[in-house]
Amino acid sequence: MTNVSCSNAFKKSSGPTHQLALCLGSRHANGHVREICLRQLLAHDCDWVRPFVVRAAGEYVLEIAEHLTAQTHRLSPHSYGRFAAENPDFVTTCKQQAVSYWDCYHRQRYPLLHQHPGIRFVRWVDEARQSLPHAD
Repeated sequence: MTNVSCSNAFKKSSGPTHQLALCLGSRHANGHVREICLRQLLAHDCDWVRPFVVRAAGEYVLEIAEHLTAQTHRLSPHSYGRFAAENPDFVTTCKQQAVSYWDCYHRQRYPLLHQHPGIRFVRWVDEARQSLPHAD
């Protein structure tokens, strides 16, 4: 999918179709397209959008993880906590990928792992999971 056809798909769609286009765009090969889609995706709080948002925490494009972390105030901790409780292996994989990119590319900018925005977002998700009633 080229940027032009991708852009047209976003503009011509609405409702769940638009959300699906944004989800797919959040995994596009072009980091700029991924960032644009993620920024719009954060406005949608539905179950099938959350994996794409959480997956973005493991991005190697630092600006995506930075934006994601800066927007946690707009997200539902309960929804993301429930997602993490239902998908612990997925969240762990996203965290491991964020750690790997931090180690390879972002240590100079964020010398301590806990400073990295992707790790901070995954920690937010994990704290939301732990705050659920009867969380493990």
